[in-house]
Amino acid sequence: MTRLRIPLVLVLAVAACTSGGPPAGTIPSVEQARRHLDEVVRMARAGDFDGMCALGDGNCERILDMAGRDAVPPDPPKVVGTRMVPTTSSNGQQSFGGIVFVLCGVDGRGEPYDSEMLVFNDGNGLRAINPVYWGPTRIASSPQTAATFEPVSC
Repeated sequence: MTRLRIPLVLVLAVAACTSGGPPAGTIPSVEQARRHLDEVVRMARAGDFDGMCALGDGNCERILDMAGRDAVPPDPPKVVGTRMVPTTSSNGQQSFGGIVFVLCGVDGRGEPYDSEMLVFNDGNGLRAINPVYWGPTRIASSPQTAATFEPVSC
């Protein structure tokens, strides 16, 4: 009986390792997205910009240069709103949806900021559009709508 348990445990372990996460475009829960936000914030505050950008999108370095590495807020952002953006397809192009956090606070230069971050699933795990949360980025609600830049009350 013991001989059967070892191979079964090995089969279950291999199956667990190869099963992967949810498919790309699957909307994470607010709790999962919040944990991702918390990790982005932790890395930014530690000055680990490579790690932070690895959790984000391809524009991270450019936005980081604009917002400033010296402007990382000393405190985590305040989440003042949350919304869900659905995954959509149009003309063969898929736009990943996810959880949008509306954020605000004071950056490392003493300037107030308000921005938005989209946390989505790319099929390999969670990623963020706008991990540079102290920059002035807004997230459009769909590919057909422009992002709005209305100030947020903190």
